[in-house]
Amino acid sequence: MDKVKFGLKIIVNLLKESLIIFIYMLMMGIMSFLILMINSTFVKVALLILVILFYLFMCVLLTKSTGEIHFKALVTGNIRRQQENSEDINKYCKTEKEYRFYKGFLIGIIISSLTYILLIIRLFISSNNIDVCLKILNLLYWSLLSVFDNTASIFYLALFTLLNVASCGFGYYLGAKKIMLQQEKLQNIHDEIYGKGK
Repeated sequence: MDKVKFGLKIIVNLLKESLIIFIYMLMMGIMSFLILMINSTFVKVALLILVILFYLFMCVLLTKSTGEIHFKALVTGNIRRQQENSEDINKYCKTEKEYRFYKGFLIGIIISSLTYILLIIRLFISSNNIDVCLKILNLLYWSLLSVFDNTASIFYLALFTLLNVASCGFGYYLGAKKIMLQQEKLQNIHDEIYGKGK
């Protein structure tokens, strides 16, 4: 039961982190839709690619910040666990906010979760309403796809959503790596002054 509660805490925490990126994706989607009104195909494609790249950059930037915060929480938690022998020490450490490698990818999956659910339903039920919902949710990617083929399969969106997962996972790792390197520098300075193992 405790593991279920802990898992739910992690999901709720990651939901909060992914909400901002999800809203950002919808906003970029609206911008992409407006770009479709441009007559020049070359300009249209160039701008749509730039919008997607900017969105992915923001995914990396936002999850990088989360990775930094979570790795700091992990370092703090480890120090507390070393200092305390109590079995209840995890109650005083926000372990659900500590760094874990998979959390960055989970943020990307959560952002794309509605798309995945609708695509699974679409496998069994052919519905224009579902297609419209999928296009609205992924207007950022569908806008570019529609320029080349307006009748393209809706299931191509599953490939585009992998960009969400990859960029969030990468950004989260970068943030953790930054703090990791800072900790190593501090440890090296400590070792130089006081000697190793002290």
